[in-house]
Amino acid sequence: MKKSYILPLLLGLAVTVTSCEDFLTEQPEHQLTIDNAARDYTGAKNLVNGIYGRYIANSNLGGEIYGKWHDMAGLWNYNSTMLNMAYTQTNNNTSATWKSWYDVVNASNVAITGVSNLADNFYPSVDAKNALLAEARFFRGYAYLHLMWGFTHWFSTADSPYGLLYRDMPSELSNLMVERISVGDSYQKVIDDLEFAISYLADYDNPRHVSKQFAQAMLAKLYLYRGWDGDYAKSLDLVNTIFKDAPAKFKMEPVLADLYENAWDSNELLFGRYLGDGSGFSWSEFTYSYGLYYNKEFGEITHEWIKEDPRYAVTFGEARSPRHGRKNARTISLSNCITEAA
Repeated sequence: MKKSYILPLLLGLAVTVTSCEDFLTEQPEHQLTIDNAARDYTGAKNLVNGIYGRYIANSNLGGEIYGKWHDMAGLWNYNSTMLNMAYTQTNNNTSATWKSWYDVVNASNVAITGVSNLADNFYPSVDAKNALLAEARFFRGYAYLHLMWGFTHWFSTADSPYGLLYRDMPSELSNLMVERISVGDSYQKVIDDLEFAISYLADYDNPRHVSKQFAQAMLAKLYLYRGWDGDYAKSLDLVNTIFKDAPAKFKMEPVLADLYENAWDSNELLFGRYLGDGSGFSWSEFTYSYGLYYNKEFGEITHEWIKEDPRYAVTFGEARSPRHGRKNARTISLSNCITEAA
């Protein structure tokens, strides 16, 4: 009698397993996925706008990162771990910055995938589609360039194996493990993204969105830092092109003090991480306006330069601390949002 139940039981298990497999591999019908994240032009724009959100939301990508780099260069004793080259791969001095930049990379890859997968007929024009791709690819190249400067042998020859951990697809379990690519290949990946951005981004309109001129400035900076044969000439050509072809709206402030007074709204600023009143961000965003006041241990050359620079009266002064209602006397008022200005 018991044997008569085996066949129906096995059939039932087979149906259950098959149904389970179908369920696990079925795309959710009413849930956004990478493949269907952009269903129309508005959805595609939202994916790109999301990159700005991820970039702004990462507090480790503001003044904090430049403070650490200044320490590593021996200019300032803000972070003794970085000054003494005592950092490791896992301590908080480096891991948070690493994760934040790759967060921007992943948001860029999500946008690139979503925008690319949406058919051309959903866009006002092919140029409109390419403009969105240009923003996303700029951010990917921009993030990777900073990862190169912070976590690779960017100063080495092209055949050096210590380049980027490069990802060009949204991260998921199936592609988490990747190997480093060479320094030469790393530079080429970044250059490809920046050149695409230069080809399709709009001209400068305001410092809260990336522009063709900002992409040109970052490519010029790449060539200037890399310094391979012909790089300096390429960098100079790009800078000259920016000033020659940029719209009239992008112009130098006639009074230096206005640059700091206008801050995010200055037409001299190509691009900045607009933070509003800063109330929702950590103190690390205000390294230049807060940390410097309490960490005055500069290198001898740096200290001498600061005191003798004729711009001292303008660039040093009162600046709001991240705590509302408090000010710090004699601090650098140069916002970290201006750091990337060409």
